[in-house]
Amino acid sequence: MKRNCTVIQMFVSCWLVLVPYSAVAAQIRTVAVTGQSAPGTPTGVTFTSFGIPSLNAAGLTAFNASLSGSGVSSINNFGIWSEGGGSLAITARLGDLVAGGPRGFSAFGQPSLSDSDRVGFWGSAHILAFPPFHPLSAYVSAVWSDRSGALTQLVREGEVLSGTTLSGLASAPYIRLNASGQVAFRTHVTGISEADGIWSDRSGSMTPIVQYGDPVPGAGGYVFRDIGPPALNNLGQIGFRASYSGGVGAGPPAIWSDRGGSLAPVVATSTLLSSVTHPPGTPTGTTFSTFGDPSINDSGQLAFQATIIAAGNNSGIWSEGSGSLALVARQGDDAPGVPDAVNFGALADSPILNALGHVAFAAPITGPGVTTTNDRGIWAHDHLGVLTLVLRESDLLQVAPGDFRTVSSFSLGGFNGLGEVAFSASFTDGTSGVFVSDALVVPEPSTLVLTGFGAGVLMLAALRRSAFGPGSKATGGMPR
Repeated sequence: MKRNCTVIQMFVSCWLVLVPYSAVAAQIRTVAVTGQSAPGTPTGVTFTSFGIPSLNAAGLTAFNASLSGSGVSSINNFGIWSEGGGSLAITARLGDLVAGGPRGFSAFGQPSLSDSDRVGFWGSAHILAFPPFHPLSAYVSAVWSDRSGALTQLVREGEVLSGTTLSGLASAPYIRLNASGQVAFRTHVTGISEADGIWSDRSGSMTPIVQYGDPVPGAGGYVFRDIGPPALNNLGQIGFRASYSGGVGAGPPAIWSDRGGSLAPVVATSTLLSSVTHPPGTPTGTTFSTFGDPSINDSGQLAFQATIIAAGNNSGIWSEGSGSLALVARQGDDAPGVPDAVNFGALADSPILNALGHVAFAAPITGPGVTTTNDRGIWAHDHLGVLTLVLRESDLLQVAPGDFRTVSSFSLGGFNGLGEVAFSASFTDGTSGVFVSDALVVPEPSTLVLTGFGAGVLMLAALRRSAFGPGSKATGGMPR
């Protein structure tokens, strides 16, 4: 009996360390689904389809969605919803009056939900006395947020700030909003074709962080061009990709951040900026070629998609989440959670880096048994830093008790420090929805202990049956 107890103790101890947490309580939370009544709308108005959700540290979401039903038309069939108030509620809808004049919303970008449960988004509005797209409807594009409690306009197209007239807000409608209510976004300036800049009010007023034509630090005679949208963390630090031009020719791209207090290259492809960054996990002499938009966490760590100069398998995901820059996945690598010989295809989507330094990303796969119906998935690091498959096309997803639907496509939206993954998904039956997976979430210690104890009891029963032999019985824990 003592030997049996020792075996059980060893089993439970190993189980607590080695068992995937997803085996304990993995489930999908349905936030909204096609046909569901849309909160804040009249009876009979339901969700039809969904955009990419935003996810905050508490596991709450915000997303845009289209509508159908009684009284719904092209001027009010789209809106933004958020769980920031504790339950799903409408933030804004096409046709809603905006503060400061006789205008109503006419378009929205993807919302951002902060860790303080506030929403920021790009939106345009027009004079409601005229139909949409009428020459006299006088569209105004602006950045909006409820960070002060009420939905207000933060900055608008045509506004003059620091001597610069903003334009083209609609061309880069991805707004970043952090827990302090600070906002950052990319926009154009009037008078210069494709002149992008990044603006933020993190200093207390809306000012440019970097603009087309600004001098490149450490590269005399060169100026910024092709500036990507910013990543913004809760400390107000940013990261972005940009290339530069001037001197004797165009400079290659780099990843930039001001996490050290001033703007500096983090990953460089030219000695004009600093030493050339070698892509970790690749042969000596390999160099980065292009970069996707980075993600930044509150430790100032960055993760990004990039291509490299190589004969094949030239795309990958890199991250600083482990403490230094490291390769997470490369085109041609074995894809975890799928059959042998199935590999990652061309990695083109930007990753999401969470507070723990773990990464989530969507990727295509190739290999035996892979078709157009099952050739994409979402992967993320679990609590041990092991890359794990979260969702794959053709998976059966339970949207309600007993209601299983086959995934035909999806969009990754968020990955937080709890290990929750937010995504929108479409199904083969034509429906869609917004979901949060907790497959990688670390459960409460009590859950682990109870589950491990239960497994130990089952093991003890099996050991006793084995010890007593077939058909034997026990009384009082001892054989007769």
